[in-house]
Amino acid sequence: MPIMKHLFFLFLPLLLLFSCSNTKVEVVEYNAKDSIYARGSLRATLNHNGTDYYIYKGKALGFHLELLEEFASHMGLDLEINTYDNIKDEYKSIAEYESDLLVGNFSCNYLSRDFLSRSNCIHRQPLVLVQRKSHDNPVIKDIDSLRDIQIHIPIWSHYRVTLREDSRIRDNNVSFVFDAENNTENLIENLSNAIIDYTVCEAHVAKAYSKYYNNIDVSLQVSDTIPMFWLAHKNNQWLADSVNTWLKSFQKTQKFKSLINKYYTSSYSVVSLKNTLPHVQKNELSKYDKTFKKVAKKHKWDWRMYASIVYLESKFKDGLTGFGGSFGLLQLMPVIAEKYGISEDMSGDEQIERGAEYLLFLENKYGSEIEDVEQLWKFIVAAYNAGSTHVDDARKIALKIGKDPNVWDNNVDTCLLLKSKSKYYKMPELKGGYHYGKRTTNYVKKFWTIYQHYKNVFPK
Repeated sequence: MPIMKHLFFLFLPLLLLFSCSNTKVEVVEYNAKDSIYARGSLRATLNHNGTDYYIYKGKALGFHLELLEEFASHMGLDLEINTYDNIKDEYKSIAEYESDLLVGNFSCNYLSRDFLSRSNCIHRQPLVLVQRKSHDNPVIKDIDSLRDIQIHIPIWSHYRVTLREDSRIRDNNVSFVFDAENNTENLIENLSNAIIDYTVCEAHVAKAYSKYYNNIDVSLQVSDTIPMFWLAHKNNQWLADSVNTWLKSFQKTQKFKSLINKYYTSSYSVVSLKNTLPHVQKNELSKYDKTFKKVAKKHKWDWRMYASIVYLESKFKDGLTGFGGSFGLLQLMPVIAEKYGISEDMSGDEQIERGAEYLLFLENKYGSEIEDVEQLWKFIVAAYNAGSTHVDDARKIALKIGKDPNVWDNNVDTCLLLKSKSKYYKMPELKGGYHYGKRTTNYVKKFWTIYQHYKNVFPK
């Protein structure tokens, strides 16, 4: 495994744009507030790990994810979540307005000098040394004993400066390995497996992982308590101010205390870590991944789209029976299921393979006129939920009122909502009659949100 190894004084000059130097990032004219509300969504960057943002049994979870969802709801905005491979790219996404917020544990004040605004403190944590408990690796019990050891940390770790500036570490011949391939989560796994001996991370994160890895020690604090922030572009000061106003009230609520407990102190965090980490390492979403991928390859689909539909319908659980007699992983109604040869006694893999034929039918129905992949799949999913007749009716309404019948977002979706009004569903050219469109438009939004999460976490 190739790993970049340097001492601090050798590595720091290579930090380029985001180093401790006075390198400036040009601040361009940009009306962030108008842009965000025009698109109706908040673009946020999260770290994919076992506490901040992860997938557990198909559902997106994480302390900072749930906190972010609360804030977006408060602002009346949808969420678009991005992930990046390293912190350098995260900062770049803010500098280039690809993201509105960096959400997570950011603590380096020097990074905010040129182009970043920070929120108020989300919470405070010290750094701790993570070390393995074993006969051949005695546990270091005090910071003055940190001598002649090698500590592995992620290459773009935000706390590297805190460690560098601590004379107790700097003056004791401690060397650092800057790992370009592994995040904190993976380094703790490597430490537990005796691949490395030491790493450092925030105390609350270490405590959560120590409940899963029973051979690690996280008792030695190696820094003072550090305030943690969310970050926004300097031109986005109104957003940082909005976070602060909301945060001041939310941190007093029981919901905030419950989130801290849920992800960092309770047995739930242990359960989620035990079930999440192996899946993260194996890049598994469900036990049906191989079948999803096989079917997707055959039809030139993104397997995560198909998986998103199945999660919405059944959460990957077998043997379910739903409203109106729908059944199985895909929750198809009996008439459709029979048409494609799907029965309740089939395995989940067989249901996925045969259910793909129904999705292929919908793709062929709309694909000849709708070329954009995102829009096409939103039509497919809408028809899967409501039936193609109602979607076809909404496209007819779109034509009549000057909307684009080949675009779902802000066009056909709004027309489907009109099918609950007699003025529209009684139009002679429509065939489906009344339909409560809100249920379907919400279904499509949920599908797309789940798909975006799966894209962030699982490779194509």
